[in-house]
Amino acid sequence: GDAVTYFLSAGLTDQKGFQKNDDYKKYNFRANVDAKVNDWLNIGTQTFITVSDYSVISSGTGIPFAVQPWAPATDADGQFLPNPEGGWLNPHLTIQQEDSDIRTNFFNTLFAKVKLPIEGLIYTMNYSNNLRRSDRSVFNPNANSFQGSASKSHGIARDWTFDNILNYSKTFNNDHNVNVTLLYGSSETTSTSTVASARNFVVDFLGYDKLEAGDPSLNGVNSGKSVSN
Repeated sequence: GDAVTYFLSAGLTDQKGFQKNDDYKKYNFRANVDAKVNDWLNIGTQTFITVSDYSVISSGTGIPFAVQPWAPATDADGQFLPNPEGGWLNPHLTIQQEDSDIRTNFFNTLFAKVKLPIEGLIYTMNYSNNLRRSDRSVFNPNANSFQGSASKSHGIARDWTFDNILNYSKTFNNDHNVNVTLLYGSSETTSTSTVASARNFVVDFLGYDKLEAGDPSLNGVNSGKSVSN
């Protein structure tokens, strides 16, 4: 008889590193469905989505371990020293950068299997779509001799494939097996990106949300698109 099978799952990854701001979060959801509509048709889908949060910037593993342990981190007033030891930026200032880094991945496959009126002849259709999006915004008040730098970037990439499969399988006189498969497919990959940046801020309290506050002669915008089959 008719039947539907399904699988649903959701998850959360919350990973804390050993350094401050060395964190990572990921949310995910999956749904698999397979439905037998009648004796000659099956349809279904496999879908998942993940949202990854890479926001905040850590001080890295270079400078914090290279700075001498007796190097002062703050001055007499408790303010962080910009360069406590030579030209290296104070790691405590590095982690004060404003950073938002969100990446989303949506994947979906739709399929249908049809038993045609000829015995042993089956048509299968598969359509897959993979959509990836990234949004990154960074403001570093300590860059460019402490005049600041900021950028906002946005990117979308999409891959899709469409496969048509015709299979014929039959045994004649219990001795002769015939198995023939024909396949026709198409695919496309598209990506677009935009990046805007600014430096040397006069007023920086809005950070990357007011790039026009940077020096107009130093602002930059880049964008691009690519398509391949």
